[in-house]
Amino acid sequence: SFGLAAEMNDHHFHYGYWIRAMAELSLRDPQWAGAARWGGMVPWLIRDIAHPERHSADFPFLRSFDVYEGHSWASGVALGELGNNQESSSEAMNAAAGVALWGATTGNTTIRDLGIFLFASE
Repeated sequence: SFGLAAEMNDHHFHYGYWIRAMAELSLRDPQWAGAARWGGMVPWLIRDIAHPERHSADFPFLRSFDVYEGHSWASGVALGELGNNQESSSEAMNAAAGVALWGATTGNTTIRDLGIFLFASE
């Protein structure tokens, strides 16, 4: 898992696959995306990788995305002499596309716009 739990690494890579898949499902079955159904988990995954709110007790703002650098970071704790890394921009792009698609299919313009921002910036 490349330090997913212990070092908070690669969340946007791993969760991006789930978010994207669930967004694709919501295109075909909007009922599935309901908060009382499986779709209720997706906002938590999105907030974990890129919370759109600045002052939340649950997750940090944008978590793995560095607005100054204009891309996300894969390494959660910057261990080692080389610091953080971003070894897979394609996986970051997939996560951003999934966030945008989820927002679009569920009518959540905040999440849709967050995904578009992440995708365009990454």
